[in-house]
Amino acid sequence: MTDDAVTSPTSSVKNPILVRERRRALIDAAVEVFFAKGYHACRVADVAEAAGISQGTVYNYVNSKEDLLFMIVEDHFLAYERIVGSALEPARTSREKLDALLKGTVEAIFKYRKHYVVMLRELHHVERNRRRAFMQLAAEQRKFCENILVEIAEEENLKIGNSLLMSNLVVFLPSFLISRGWDFRKEVNEQEVAEFLIDFMERGLRQN
Repeated sequence: MTDDAVTSPTSSVKNPILVRERRRALIDAAVEVFFAKGYHACRVADVAEAAGISQGTVYNYVNSKEDLLFMIVEDHFLAYERIVGSALEPARTSREKLDALLKGTVEAIFKYRKHYVVMLRELHHVERNRRRAFMQLAAEQRKFCENILVEIAEEENLKIGNSLLMSNLVVFLPSFLISRGWDFRKEVNEQEVAEFLIDFMERGLRQN
């Protein structure tokens, strides 16, 4: 965890498996409730009810509704690292690594689309003095992608230009397209969108 305010207090909940299960249920419930009702319109009690735990138990994990939003953001970025990391494990050549990076990125962002929509819609509600912690998570995700991209570029002699800008593009182009899902959902299916994104980004990276 990168924010002490949302660290699970294992001293008050002894069973570590129960801690993980309740925390997972809490994150999943927060995503669904915030996605459906909006951050301002819901209460911590709504999230507790959706998670199937008492409101008092929720406060073993968070201090505020804002902490629930932080947990969603963190869950999104950790999932990205996990999915992309898993996709990269069998990759051996630089071409395979680039393919794995792009496919893993699209898979992670599509799989966690509700997380992203909630973040896009609700993060402006975060208090300014805490916003840095949220932005740090985004920077960590971008840096994770950038490190992989730089390694691939060096192996294959790709001219990617500014690696910070390119890694932001790789991460956030799929995210942006997801945010406009209403515009194409009836015209093309998710698989077509994913394949288009991967092909578009790979051609752009290899054009030099």
